[in-house]
Amino acid sequence: MALAKAGANIFIPSFVKDNGETKEMIEKQGVEVDFMQVDITAEGAPQKIIAACCERFGTVDILVNNAGICKLNKVLDFGRADWDPMIDVNLTAAFELSYEAAKL
Repeated sequence: MALAKAGANIFIPSFVKDNGETKEMIEKQGVEVDFMQVDITAEGAPQKIIAACCERFGTVDILVNNAGICKLNKVLDFGRADWDPMIDVNLTAAFELSYEAAKL
């Protein structure tokens, strides 16, 4: 919300669809907002996200990597099935989005 209050247009890639509440709150700040429902860990998703943002707003001025998941379990019950999705969302997707944005 701080970026919208500062006058930045907002592009939000999200795993879940917005119910309109977030869009309304952002638009009240006098800026434009666009959503893209997407799994950021899907093959090619970072490229598609950056391309969609550029198509809508011309470029990416600020990238906020704020997606994250945390799976909790006892150490000996915590396996790759828990580990891999966390790394995919928390690290790999953030890296790939940053990499694509840096190309602009």
